[in-house]
Amino acid sequence: MKESTRDKIKGLAKQAKGKVEVVAGQLVGNLRLKVRGAAHQEEGKVQKRIAKLKKARGR
Repeated sequence: MKESTRDKIKGLAKQAKGKVEVVAGQLVGNLRLKVRGAAHQEEGKVQKRIAKLKKARGR
């Protein structure tokens, strides 16, 4: 599997994890969980952008 594909998958997984944390935080009223989930979602977006750059460079 290409490195860019691995990064894309990792990014999608981080985004999904973050979304679950945000929703769980909303359900139980836990602000820290919501914030951590939002951070994971952003990490996932960055990871996906890195994958795009690597793909463009041919990695």
